[in-house]
Amino acid sequence: MILKTGTQKIYSVVDNAFTELQADIKRRYNLNGNYSIDEVKNQIVDGLSGMIASRTNALLDTLRNLLLDDAATYLKKAPIDTRNNFYKKGFKEMIERSFQFKSDNLICSHDPRVLGSCITGGSTLLAGGLIAFFIFSGLWPKVIAGIVALALSGTTAGIAYKRMLPKAREQFEKDIESFLSATKKQLIEEFDHLTNKFFSEFEMFCKNEGFGGIDQ
Repeated sequence: MILKTGTQKIYSVVDNAFTELQADIKRRYNLNGNYSIDEVKNQIVDGLSGMIASRTNALLDTLRNLLLDDAATYLKKAPIDTRNNFYKKGFKEMIERSFQFKSDNLICSHDPRVLGSCITGGSTLLAGGLIAFFIFSGLWPKVIAGIVALALSGTTAGIAYKRMLPKAREQFEKDIESFLSATKKQLIEEFDHLTNKFFSEFEMFCKNEGFGGIDQ
């Protein structure tokens, strides 16, 4: 029986990596402070994919080493030719070639400042049917720009826009947290698939080599 004791460690490694990534994002962009959400949102949306890619590559290296270590442990008592054939077989390259993970992009929720300022300004129609129209017609960014302009003035809608800023920050941070959680789940599923593929091919290799395991 192939013992997968090393490989099982990858789950805690992935979990720790994403916990550290979330803390790194908060620290790098000062999400615990009084930050400019519009500026920071653009920076995070643009930079998050690179941050995930670098950590994903490091995690893949870790998984590859764990898989190869488990296989090497199983082959400890195998004939030297079998062990040499294992390294010639190219399992390391197979792992890298089979890895198909690609994270989605961060999609932010609609800014609560816009809806709040529309309702406070008395534009109930805009807050309802017209907002849906703007969203689906692609004019939503122009609506946001218009509300930002109001925020710079002394209008009731502009004041409401500013008051909703803490809520907007809270929603944005929840978006990041949900995105990282979904990405972590997606990566673990890919690692599960990769691990199953590796051990399936490794077991076939051992069978073809006529090696039955540590107790043989």
